[in-house]
Amino acid sequence: EITVAGTKDTVTMVEGMMNELTESEVAEAIDVAHAAIRELLTLQERFVSQVNPAKVEFVAEEPVGTPGLVDRVRQIVWSEFPAIHSVGTKQERGEFVKGLRERATESIVSPTLAEEEAAALTEEVKAAVESLLEEHMRKEILERGVRLDGRRPEEIRPINCRVGVLPRTHGSALFTRGETQSLGVITLGAARGDAQIIDQMMLDGRKRFMLHYNFPPFSVGEVRRVGSPSRRSIGHGYLAENSIKCILPNDEEF
Repeated sequence: EITVAGTKDTVTMVEGMMNELTESEVAEAIDVAHAAIRELLTLQERFVSQVNPAKVEFVAEEPVGTPGLVDRVRQIVWSEFPAIHSVGTKQERGEFVKGLRERATESIVSPTLAEEEAAALTEEVKAAVESLLEEHMRKEILERGVRLDGRRPEEIRPINCRVGVLPRTHGSALFTRGETQSLGVITLGAARGDAQIIDQMMLDGRKRFMLHYNFPPFSVGEVRRVGSPSRRSIGHGYLAENSIKCILPNDEEF
């Protein structure tokens, strides 16, 4: 089972579950799906040509805030943005941008302003720096094909996988891609006694494989309440479970 989304020129998203396949078989399945996508897009274009809808002109709203502030911030920070591509880690890039925000704030926010007025203007400067950085990132990707960390669009971050990292568990693995890490831990149980009982209106039985996905706020530097699993955790856990359960051995083998 595989779901593919894309345009006439490229594939933009792939999601699915399958048994173990070779890379060539997966690529062939994506090519078949992409051919069907192009047929659907051609049909949509024919429909549009027959209806001939009138395009609505988009008029951007005037930005709310201090007039001319973005242009003033641009003069201070824009020429510094290219240097960010040579900065090593994500944390170091964050410090680099923080320094630009502080420089822009010192240049624009006068110490003679009232406290509330200075605080509001500081937030405007911060937002302007972030907006200009996004503009720079988009420009670099479209014109030079270079992302913020110096990678090309087709390049992935270094991947490293280790197993048996926790000595007192039934099994463990540590997956690292760039600065992102995921720790997996497995607990074995009895085939019948520890299986989850499913008792629903349309489904009943036992579920012998359960995957719990935990994404605490501190893992991305956030400070917020830790409560029940979020929609993100449930959705990601479902995808991870589907990717693994196809290769699980059956009851007779394990």
